[in-house]
Amino acid sequence: MPAIKNRRAAHAARTALFVALDAALINAAMLIALWIMNDMALPRTSQWLRYGNLWPVMTAITLACFALTRLYSTLWHYASIDEVVRIGIGTLSGMGLTFAFSQTMAYVADFNYFLLEKASYLIAWFLLTFFVLTARFSFRIFTRYAAVGRIQKDRRKRVMILGAGWSASNAIRDLNASGGRNGMAVVALDDDPAKAGTRIGAVPVRHGIDRLEEYVGAYAIQEILIAMPSAPRERMRGIVERCMRTGCALKIVPAIRDVSKSGEAFERAREVDIADLLFRQEVELSEDSVGESIRGKTILVTGGGGSIGSELCKQLARFGPKSLLILDIYENHAYELMNEFRANYGKALDVRVLIGSVRDEARLDRIFREHRPDAVFHAAAHKHVSLMEANPSEAIKNNVFGTLNVARCADKWGVDRMVLISSDKAVNPTNVYGATKRVIELIMRSELCRNSKTRFMAVRFGNVLGSRGSVIPIFQRQLAAGGPLRVTDPEMTRYYMTIPEAARLVLQAAAYGEDGAEYILEMGTPVKTIELARNLIRLSGYEPDIDIKIEVVGLLPGEKRREELVMADELERVEKTASSKITVVRPAPFDERALQEGLSRLRDCADGEPEQIEEALRALVPTFQRNP
Repeated sequence: MPAIKNRRAAHAARTALFVALDAALINAAMLIALWIMNDMALPRTSQWLRYGNLWPVMTAITLACFALTRLYSTLWHYASIDEVVRIGIGTLSGMGLTFAFSQTMAYVADFNYFLLEKASYLIAWFLLTFFVLTARFSFRIFTRYAAVGRIQKDRRKRVMILGAGWSASNAIRDLNASGGRNGMAVVALDDDPAKAGTRIGAVPVRHGIDRLEEYVGAYAIQEILIAMPSAPRERMRGIVERCMRTGCALKIVPAIRDVSKSGEAFERAREVDIADLLFRQEVELSEDSVGESIRGKTILVTGGGGSIGSELCKQLARFGPKSLLILDIYENHAYELMNEFRANYGKALDVRVLIGSVRDEARLDRIFREHRPDAVFHAAAHKHVSLMEANPSEAIKNNVFGTLNVARCADKWGVDRMVLISSDKAVNPTNVYGATKRVIELIMRSELCRNSKTRFMAVRFGNVLGSRGSVIPIFQRQLAAGGPLRVTDPEMTRYYMTIPEAARLVLQAAAYGEDGAEYILEMGTPVKTIELARNLIRLSGYEPDIDIKIEVVGLLPGEKRREELVMADELERVEKTASSKITVVRPAPFDERALQEGLSRLRDCADGEPEQIEEALRALVPTFQRNP
């Protein structure tokens, strides 16, 4: 309470000072106007007498107009064009009403003792406007340089908080608790007018996130912390883009559900990354249904050491499986993941790393026989489009026949369900990788799978941000080297999702568990790759095409300008699921004999010439067409 009383007293004193100054400026403007009207000589005796009668009225009227235009409630530290307009209106109203008063008294009451030359009011208005503007902005300049002086003495990082709610309060508290190690909160911005003028601790709350650039300059901000965990993604994306233009470092407080019990919001704050600029809300899990399908079960993840596979394992671990089996041919990533689980879960989670290839059917058979998994998540695949274009035989052996091996073992050993990781590149493919993914989608609906007690399903989604080989790590390496960032085509667009989101979708598909179904995420608006590059440059504190160049290098072999999620003949079979963000393509009958004959031909030419492999793939996937 004493602090509040002190602030009110300071505000009252500052207002009184401005009122006294304005009263002096009003009369100075009129006296100078009279001096000008009198050919740069002292006013005549009659002018002095009339001015003597008028000045109390003129001063009272003009000060009242200043109050009505809120010149005494404005924070002049942050004055802008709006305040200039208000000053113009206030001075014009004051002098205009004074003139109207003197004319009314002369012509209505026949009282001429207030009359001055008409032109003197116009001159006085111009002068008063200039004087008031000079006084106000001199105050702003003085306080700005005084603030800069204080800032130079205080070497702590100056932090602006966006938001003035629970998360912002926690972030400010944690900044204070760090003793300046993480920075010093100096101002909070919020769009709620009711919070303007209040404080969170000692940190003032200002109104208008849309004015953040102005406040960044006024407070010499070095870092912006976004503490708005409940803001819609579209709003958040706009705020992040606006923050990027300031050149300040950016951090974001996680959603409330992700903040630790200790409430250390700032310590858990992370750097803003490219995923924050996605055009849609991420899909969320139905925890109950997923938990029921995982808890107490033995789960096998093929390709479990990869970026999607490892995230899948991490999310599976949360639901308490009886045993988690990580199958991968590359030991290093799987070993690191196993150590991470041991550190986080200890003996509470039975994790086993199995080294082997899905191309080795005997090894797979032994694994299935010994461990008897209840569910299989098949993430093992060769995924790099350009490499598979150069090595089509390896794509066939690994992606097609490796998947067929896993499916056969799942059927043989009574696995409850098998979930295939597919790709939007399987839709009207233009490359070997996409064609192999389409073939294995067909395998999931083949006679082998239809007549099995195992439920087979596929999950189809777009590009995964941050996965190994995705465009973001490539851009980041190019950025670290100083550029340029290489984009294959300015019109290239892609659907994007985060790695955790991809893993959640796979788990949700497994929970739905419809045999033969293909699940597709509602992925929103596709994003231009060149815009992704520009935003990544801005997030790194640079300006695209000025600090870091973007170079267009042309489409690579097999690349599409635009990816698709659903084929034309699937549209009539697309239906919603219990999740508004996930759709399902119902299975349709197809030529089983043609599939088996095509697979046999593909196996025969797997080590043959690329032209033979492509011809065999096209026989299986008629929509496989190269870009013109």
